[in-house]
Amino acid sequence: MGRLLYFLREALRGFYQAKLMTFLSVVTVAVSLFVLAVAGLAAYNVIEWFRQLAERADIVAYVQEAAAADSAALAQLVGRVREYPQVSAVTVVGKAEAWQRFRDMYGDDMLAMVEESANPLPASLEVALGDAHDDPAGVEEMARELGTLAGIDGVDYSAVRARQMQRLGGYALLGGLFLALLCLGVLYYVVGNTVKLTIYARRELVVNMRYVGATDAFIATPFVLEGVLQGLLGGLIAVAGVAGLRLALHHSPAIVWLPPSLFALAIVATGVLSACVGSFFAVQRLRHLPA
Repeated sequence: MGRLLYFLREALRGFYQAKLMTFLSVVTVAVSLFVLAVAGLAAYNVIEWFRQLAERADIVAYVQEAAAADSAALAQLVGRVREYPQVSAVTVVGKAEAWQRFRDMYGDDMLAMVEESANPLPASLEVALGDAHDDPAGVEEMARELGTLAGIDGVDYSAVRARQMQRLGGYALLGGLFLALLCLGVLYYVVGNTVKLTIYARRELVVNMRYVGATDAFIATPFVLEGVLQGLLGGLIAVAGVAGLRLALHHSPAIVWLPPSLFALAIVATGVLSACVGSFFAVQRLRHLPA
C-alpha cells in the first residue's frame, strides 16, 4: 500500500511540475476521444440504418393523388398488384400515416413550416415479395412492372437503396476507421511525449535513484501512472462532452444512441489503455539515461 501511495504521489508531482504540458496533453486527449466517440457513434448509426433498411418493404410504389383520393380506384390498384405471383403482401400507407411516420422519424421540427392540411407526402403501397423472388434481380424486375401500372407515380425499392447506402456507408466506415486510427495515434504521441518531457525534467532524480539501487521498473511506474491519469482525465472530459452532445440532440429521433454507461466506459477505457501504451513506450527512454 505504501509503495502504491508513493507511485501516486510521484505521478501527481509530475503533474504539478509540468502543469502547462500536462494540461495541454489532457485537453488533446479529451478532444481526440470526443472525436473518436462521435466517429464510433456515426459508425453504429450506419450499421443500424442498414438493419432498418433490411426490415423495410421490398418495394414502395407511390400512388398518384387522383388514385389515392378515389377509394374504388385505389382498391382496384391494390387488387392489381396482389395479382402478381411474386407478391406476398401489400400494405396501403395513406397520406396521414405517411405524415405520422415522417414525424416519428425526424421529429416535429422538420414539419414546423408545413401545415398538416397541406400534407405533401404521397400515399404509397408497400409491397413485400415472396422468398423465391426476394433477391436484387427479382425486386428490380417487379419494380419495373409496378412502374407501368396506371395510378403509380413512382417506385422505390430496397435494392437501389441498399446499393446507395452500401456505397455511402463504405466511404463513411473507411473515413471513420481512418479517423479512429488518427485519434489513437494522437493519444499515443501526445501522452508519450508528455511523459518523455517529464522524464527529461527529472533526469537527475532518476539517476540518483539508480545510484541507490532502484530498478528501472520501480523508477518507470510513476511515469506510466502519470500517463494513465492523463488518459483517465481526458476520458472523463470526453464523456462529459458526449453527454452534453446527447442532451443537445435528445430531440432528434434519427440518431440511435449507445447505452450511456457502456459508451462512457468504452471512452474512458480507450483513453486509459492508449495512454498506458504511450507511457510504457515512453519510459523506455530511461534505458538511455546514465546509470
